[in-house]
Amino acid sequence: MKSENNFMTLLEKSKKLVELRNTITEQETKLEEILKPLKEERDLIQSEVLNELKETGQFSARFDFGTIVRAVRKTLKVNNESSVIEWLKGKGLENEYTAIRLTDSFDALAKELVKKNELPDGAEIRETEYISVTKPSSKEDKRKLVTD
Repeated sequence: MKSENNFMTLLEKSKKLVELRNTITEQETKLEEILKPLKEERDLIQSEVLNELKETGQFSARFDFGTIVRAVRKTLKVNNESSVIEWLKGKGLENEYTAIRLTDSFDALAKELVKKNELPDGAEIRETEYISVTKPSSKEDKRKLVTD
């Protein structure tokens, strides 16, 4: 396939790229449609099995096809960051687990700075090349009008 592409013109390669992107999108959409009811059924049965294990006081059930295990995952969720930071300070751990950092809202300012070509100290503008494909509007007249 690689050697075939070397002999394709830019027009042929571009058409092939658009075709492949469209095919991939179509196939992903079909797959999502196929998987959605299966995932919903899985989640429902999973919930029922978990409830039945809880009701019977079991943590696992062994069958010839496999073992079902009821497990609990505990995770810490921070509800008040400043309180946690104060707690860390009290333990002398603030330098290990905290840092002054830019917030996500800096992204909006960064876009404006790039447009203005203005750089704060410690920053640089990086350029990444990519290909953008847009579909022509169905309302748009496909003919090109050139006037001199």
